[in-house]
Amino acid sequence: MPKFEGDWFHSRTGSQLSELAAIQLLVASSMKTEFIGKIWGADRRNPKNAWIYDFSATAKLGNESIQPSTMQTKIRNWIRLGFIRDSNQLPLQWTTMGLLWSDAVDDGRGGDANLLYRLTIANALATVSFSPDSKRFDSIPVESGLLIKRLIEELNSNNGALDRNRLEYLIDGDTTRKKGKNYSYWTTDLVQSALFIKNHNGGLEFGNQFPNMLEAIRNYVPQPKINAQEIKNNPLALGAPFREALLSEFKEYGTPQLIDAVEGLSTFRITLSKEQLEKRWQATKQSERTSTWSKAVKNNYHYHCAIPGCDAEGTLFIQAAHIMPFSAEDTITNNKHRSDVENGVALCLSCHKMFDAGLFTFDGYGKIVPSKFIYSSELIKTEKQINVMRILDSQAKQLTLPEKVHFNRVYALYHRENVFLGE
Repeated sequence: MPKFEGDWFHSRTGSQLSELAAIQLLVASSMKTEFIGKIWGADRRNPKNAWIYDFSATAKLGNESIQPSTMQTKIRNWIRLGFIRDSNQLPLQWTTMGLLWSDAVDDGRGGDANLLYRLTIANALATVSFSPDSKRFDSIPVESGLLIKRLIEELNSNNGALDRNRLEYLIDGDTTRKKGKNYSYWTTDLVQSALFIKNHNGGLEFGNQFPNMLEAIRNYVPQPKINAQEIKNNPLALGAPFREALLSEFKEYGTPQLIDAVEGLSTFRITLSKEQLEKRWQATKQSERTSTWSKAVKNNYHYHCAIPGCDAEGTLFIQAAHIMPFSAEDTITNNKHRSDVENGVALCLSCHKMFDAGLFTFDGYGKIVPSKFIYSSELIKTEKQINVMRILDSQAKQLTLPEKVHFNRVYALYHRENVFLGE
């Protein structure tokens, strides 16, 4: 039997959204003639494999470049997490979910990209099955080794929460490993999946975003002929164990564009209720953003773009942008954010597009935080464009706030966590 108390195996690479910016560049570069057919995991110290330095160099983000060893680690990690198909040869290929994610980034749909990122990781983790010796993952998941199903049972037996001491003991408390602990790696992955949240003391609780996915995992019984990589390659295919749960989560949280894309990849037809059709209509109907709200926001900023490095001004160039997206649902406040002037910021057209795409955000003090995806997204061919340089030059600078405008941290936090593509 696998060991679930004190010795969780991990590949020792955490999941961070911004890491995928480099993967986007590597996937694109791997299609070049000089790299096709090469073994990306080849020995970089062998003189015959000098090409591998050229390949890793294509993943340069701004002034940051990566070495071949780091490049190889990144690729292995995102294969493990279900974004890239498992193959040792170039070109690299997206999985179904990875392709949906990449398209969302390139279409400027930051909210969809975040949703896909979380559900892709959730789907991958749900298939993790420890081998009997607990030193690797089973290629064919078996019920006795399912980690996330076991963790759900553990949480349920502890009133839905584990404190840090218990979680650390489960992951590392009885390990015989000599090279450090895996608590931080596992906790990062579990939280990034949004199936769980980290509580105040470093322990774990259930997340409230994906109840259908949690329930599907709780009831998951692996089939002996379906391997984990097949489930990760196309989790929307007929016969995939979490297909129905994923479709329901997409229907609940995705934009119309994402729902349409999912429909195109699945024979399952998503049927929307009258209420959901109304929600879909509202999400795309621009006229819902009333002229009264828009005018108030622009007046507050005196028709100047709030990005400190941007000099755009005047009624022709300035728009009112929602910080917490208009399409987001907030039943607690009866969607107050849609008409709250504090949820508005004046931006020029260019800055507005980049903000909605998740290519920059604000920290808790109103300072500009750019994303590394500025260097990799197909939306931006080169970061040397003046409209992009405005954002990069504004990094860590304070949002230009008129005296009477209050910076609302709650709305900014929502954008950082649900739209922003990560530093």
